Amino acid sequence: MIEGEYMYINFTASICFFIIILIVLIDFMSKRKVNKLENKLFKTISILTLFGLILQAVIYGLFIGHYNFDNQNLILFNICAKSLLLYYVVWMYFFVAYTYLVCFFKNHKSYRKFIFSETIIYLVYFILVLALPFEIQMTNNNFIPLGAATKFSYLIGGLGILFVAICCLIKFKMLREKKYIPLIVCIVMAIVSIIMQHQFQDLLLMVPSHAIAVMFMYFTIENPDMAMIEQLNVARNQAERANNA
Repeated sequence: MIEGEYMYINFTASICFFIIILIVLIDFMSKRKVNKLENKLFKTISILTLFGLILQAVIYGLFIGHYNFDNQNLILFNICAKSLLLYYVVWMYFFVAYTYLVCFFKNHKSYRKFIFSETIIYLVYFILVLALPFEIQMTNNNFIPLGAATKFSYLIGGLGILFVAICCLIKFKMLREKKYIPLIVCIVMAIVSIIMQHQFQDLLLMVPSHAIAVMFMYFTIENPDMAMIEQLNVARNQAERANNA
């Protein structure tokens, strides 16, 4: 493949995944659902993934359209690239929350305690990524994000995936249940992304892997039929009135 051609592939993939996730999110929001934490997290992660896909497409679009950056375009490019690192941190924060919910949820009190601790940790991560030095190495055909901020954001992603993997090991006997499929997909996609990124440094596969995880989440979230629930409630109310008559 011609050097730099991956840029055009990545740009096209970002647009395609954006359209797919947008359709998935519209379909999800158009259906009547039980108001539960899993649905709220899915909605948040989906919207966040759409933002990541837009941001990645903008980065590729800027690079493809301006091989010779002036100062203004270079500043915009660096802001977008740094924002992508911050996106990685925020996305992993919500996915770790989703993982805990799927694997260990017992009651809202214990879940809130976990979210409180996680929020403090990821807030520190976010501030550090924001403050650490960051730079972009550019050639005529690609760009490579460098600096302590880049390495640290990758470390955060690795720790997040490690947490997901440990949760899956703890729940190993239950992995056949469909709610665990997105967790397994996320682990597999992370491994594939690391291998591919090592071989092709101008490939940014993290956001597309997030999009794939979201697609599996959509098809594995359990949402009872609201119409059936309403019918059961009506039948129960009628039975209660008959018993009280």
